[in-house]
Amino acid sequence: MQQKIMFFDIDGTLIPDGTGEPVPESTVRAIRKARENGHLMFINSGRCMQNIEPRFLKIGFDGVVAGCGTNIYYHGEELFHAARNETVCRNITKLARQYNADIIFESRERISYDHHMQYGAKAMHLITSLQARGYDLTEDIDRPGFVFDKFIIWAEKNCRLKEFRNSVSRWYQIIERGGNFYEFVPHGYSKATGIQFLLDRFSLPLSAAYAVGDSMNDLPMLEYVPGSIAMGNSDPELFSKVSYVTASVNEDGIESALRHFHFID
Repeated sequence: MQQKIMFFDIDGTLIPDGTGEPVPESTVRAIRKARENGHLMFINSGRCMQNIEPRFLKIGFDGVVAGCGTNIYYHGEELFHAARNETVCRNITKLARQYNADIIFESRERISYDHHMQYGAKAMHLITSLQARGYDLTEDIDRPGFVFDKFIIWAEKNCRLKEFRNSVSRWYQIIERGGNFYEFVPHGYSKATGIQFLLDRFSLPLSAAYAVGDSMNDLPMLEYVPGSIAMGNSDPELFSKVSYVTASVNEDGIESALRHFHFID
């Protein structure tokens, strides 16, 4: 039996998007069975490591590709981290203020925001929900040594989005998430680069790699692997870009996909 490796998005894939619902029992059962069968199971998420909740790790994954490929773990050991330059981080902070971008900074250790700015409703909703979940968002981003791995913004009515995008494009690439919501990832990193790092680590061919997701920020990994899978609840634009469309999250979609590709019987 050839060993295979599969990569899972979180929101909309392991759980219904934007909910606190539990991971379906069929998903947990199927992932654990696939590992028993000798295959490798990895989370591959835009979330940075501090935001990979214990309830996902308890499923029993082999590791995590976090922050769109900027941070990689295997059995709890950090294999890779793309360290950011403090000067670049400081410049982006200034640009967000200059162009009124509702910015939230993400790193492997913490989530931060700019206490000196007046954020709009969408960003404040996330900030409030993070605080309610116990996140410490009190960090002073003007302190010496402040760095982050990636960031997100909402372009509310006073945001000069075009100028901000043009200014940060030398350092970061943009992923349009819809609803004036944008994700920024350092050039040279993506969910696909995280996959290749682990293929090299385990001496596996690309043909052994599979990935499952539901949104356009999953596209880099879905286009990269031959075994590309879209959840039934995905953005419809994904359906024509993958090799297989499985059922939705709550209709045993992960279990069906793992069975279809012979990870499990």
